[in-house]
Amino acid sequence: MDMLCERGTLFYWEGTSDSALYKIKGLTDTPGIIVEGVVRHERDAVSPITTLEGDHLLYVFGEALGDVAITGIILLGAFKGQASGFSTGEKEGSELIEIVTEWFQENRVSVLEKGVDISVAGSGAFECFVTGLTIEKPNPAVQTIAFTFTGIAGTAGGG
Repeated sequence: MDMLCERGTLFYWEGTSDSALYKIKGLTDTPGIIVEGVVRHERDAVSPITTLEGDHLLYVFGEALGDVAITGIILLGAFKGQASGFSTGEKEGSELIEIVTEWFQENRVSVLEKGVDISVAGSGAFECFVTGLTIEKPNPAVQTIAFTFTGIAGTAGGG
């Protein structure tokens, strides 16, 4: 995907990259929606205790569920000469916001009842149980809106 920014406008040319760093079905294959990062946080389930005598104990219960954050942006900029609104030739900026919202509604763990496969180039894939969506306020300087999906990490390879 090639982009050229000009103050107040974001230009977009058709085409997507086959070598995208992240692949998430139904999300990264939509022009105008860019996944910027996937953060996975793993930890152990522990309970730190301080006794009345001042000793410190750490009870370890094993591995805790990992957290996942998928961050991205929705492109809303206009083509040069276009009055307003991002367009890929098929979708306007408001429709892209709807696509992100619908993706969450269809893939949230309470509906899907399983995880979504997230593929990260060079480090394999893992499963994420999607539990939340935050859509930030628009950035008028470059006409984008940031979003974040939150979730719980599943097993490697989505199984």
